[in-house]
Amino acid sequence: LTLKRAKGIVCKSSFARDYLTTHFRFDAPTHVINPAVRPGKFGVAATPENLDDLRVRVREGYHIPETAVVILSVGSLVKHKGFSRVIDNIPLLLTIGLDVHYIICGEGPCEAKLKSLTRRLRVEGRVHFAGDIPDRELASYYAACDLFAMLTLFDAKAVSIEGLNIVYLEAGYFSKPVIASDLGGVIDAIRHEENGLLVNPNSGYEVFQAFCRLCQDSQLR
Repeated sequence: LTLKRAKGIVCKSSFARDYLTTHFRFDAPTHVINPAVRPGKFGVAATPENLDDLRVRVREGYHIPETAVVILSVGSLVKHKGFSRVIDNIPLLLTIGLDVHYIICGEGPCEAKLKSLTRRLRVEGRVHFAGDIPDRELASYYAACDLFAMLTLFDAKAVSIEGLNIVYLEAGYFSKPVIASDLGGVIDAIRHEENGLLVNPNSGYEVFQAFCRLCQDSQLR
């Protein structure tokens, strides 16, 4: 009823607009306005000097050498965010000689399972659970990483699919390349081969190759 009376509808992503127009009937025009990063959220000026200091501080806190490649994820620890997909790739990357670390910022119901997975794969020293990081401290983690990854999955049971999560845009704000799933609203934030790599999260080979490319090639990053 509300949709039928609307004079115009604003969607935060093209995926949201397409879902709306496919599943509902209405005559109102639709518009896509992507969200934008609010720099003030981080509480620091994103100058090279500040970011270098923040980068060193976080890496030293987790005993990560400057030469290591750091992968970062930020979000609630729920199954469809795909944190386990990233963790699965850590031992593979180590096997081919890459010095990688993975930092996860966030809390949620899957935390115990994810920690158990790191123990089974024997990568406890490489996967760091930072917990719930306040907005004003997030800049330190974006600065500390070399690439951002979020391999979200379609949750058929919950009828849930990734919208345009602001973390993809925040990673770009800090000049970090992104590895993300080629689905949902993500495609509005990540342009394949321009500011990141879009992959099929269910293809182990495709995901691994994306990590290999960005972990091995600093110039590409």
